[in-house]
Amino acid sequence: MITFHSIYTYLYWFFRPCIKWFLRKTTKLCELQRICYGEPVGYPRSHGVEVSLNLSRNEYIKDLIAYLNKLSDEKKLSGPMYKAALEKSVHVVVLAKKINPSIHRQFLKSFGRCVEHVWG
Repeated sequence: MITFHSIYTYLYWFFRPCIKWFLRKTTKLCELQRICYGEPVGYPRSHGVEVSLNLSRNEYIKDLIAYLNKLSDEKKLSGPMYKAALEKSVHVVVLAKKINPSIHRQFLKSFGRCVEHVWG
């Protein structure tokens, strides 16, 4: 039986990449940048980043999420490992999303803070 929820899920899954592509081309910002620049500090921004990362189809980002979840589950996110994981997270996203770090310094700080909130 086809339900509204299954139709909505399919349409969301199908059209989300198209909408993201259109917004990327028109704003010159990826979804994570739009979240970090547009959402208020705190839960709304961190939740938006978490949802965006979890819905990503990029293999590097999927691997990053698995790595952070593993470290978090094993309670290894502390001390020097915490700082290294945070730096790796920012580095992977910058490379995967082709973000220029010299232009978008504020994104690096905002995104790093969101990763701290979600996995810290």
